[in-house]
Amino acid sequence: MAVYSNRTTSGQTNVSCAAAKASRGLFVSAFAAALLALAIVAGSAVPVSGQAQFAAPKKDKERNAPKNLTGQVVDKAGIGIPEAIVYLKDKKTLEMKTHISDEKGAYRFTGLDPNEDYEVRAESKGASSAKRTVSSFDDRKEVYLVLELGAAK
Repeated sequence: MAVYSNRTTSGQTNVSCAAAKASRGLFVSAFAAALLALAIVAGSAVPVSGQAQFAAPKKDKERNAPKNLTGQVVDKAGIGIPEAIVYLKDKKTLEMKTHISDEKGAYRFTGLDPNEDYEVRAESKGASSAKRTVSSFDDRKEVYLVLELGAAK
């Protein structure tokens, strides 16, 4: 190891060692690496475009709050069909509920179990709609479905 010394005009001796220079360079490198690591960790907390983001889990009260199903029974032209029979079937228990649409074709089922799947369809004067499903995986509390008559038999 080489040791260098210089005498200053005030009589002090400056001793410079290659090892001291090397350790100073090592300190700077370690400091730079620590800053880089901090930047990476801090950067990972910021969402990147295209990165998956998940909503916070819902509380039990929210998750188990009843669902409401509303909608309208319409013909192929989109006009509401009054007095159509709307059938709602619980796919687990096979329990069937019915509702008669109002003068604008609107219907409503309230207080549905959010943990059950339902099948809904409508009929009027021999015409029927396609069967639609309200899934327990759909976490909306207000579901709106338009049932078009003549779409399926």
